[in-house]
Amino acid sequence: TDVDPAGSRPKMFELSRFPNAYIKIHGLGEFSQRATPVREPFPFVEPIAPLIELYRKSQSWQELKMILLQRAAVASSPALARDYRAQAADVILKKLNDVASATDIFQEILNEDPAHPRAADALETIYAERGAWKDLVKLLDLRSHNEVGGARVTTLTHMAEIYEDRLHD
Repeated sequence: TDVDPAGSRPKMFELSRFPNAYIKIHGLGEFSQRATPVREPFPFVEPIAPLIELYRKSQSWQELKMILLQRAAVASSPALARDYRAQAADVILKKLNDVASATDIFQEILNEDPAHPRAADALETIYAERGAWKDLVKLLDLRSHNEVGGARVTTLTHMAEIYEDRLHD
């Protein structure tokens, strides 16, 4: 097995040594003691899926958030990175109850991809729950520019209802 520079223990997933390709397992207690040593090079995305499931099952939400954001940082495409960030924002919103941070991430995603469905749906829900009607109208307006046909009519109708019922405009 590979050994760390001090020669004392097998190398595990080390984020500090290879920031974009490796991950160091924190807070797993007995799981980290049983982790299998890895050899270089270590492909990041595929082996990380079981770790994500482990964090979900153990309800380690903070660690899950971090791993999803790290996965997004090394994603092979911008679209994949946005999807991973949206997953992280869902965890932040639903499990860590940090509406402000989740909103910021969803907004960043929409700034990059105005048609991202998960981010748009999440922001629509957040704005409606907070009563942020002006923000919701801006979001729906942005969404309507990316829609056609019946979907666009539905979005514009929803905007009109908000103007009439909530904004009295």
